[in-house]
Amino acid sequence: MIVDELREVLLAESDPFTDIIGQEDTKEQVRSALLAKKNIIIVGSPGIGKTTLARNVAKL
Repeated sequence: MIVDELREVLLAESDPFTDIIGQEDTKEQVRSALLAKKNIIIVGSPGIGKTTLARNVAKL
């Protein structure tokens, strides 16, 4: 049931990652990984929004 609800949120026309400006490619990759039930590893330089992205995913 939770998986179905997550799928509905991710497939909706609205952007579930409203706190993140830009990074459209990254948001699409995260959305695809979540729909495919895959793990996500977020790496990168400080200040690029890794924590913000993780918090947005956790809210879903």
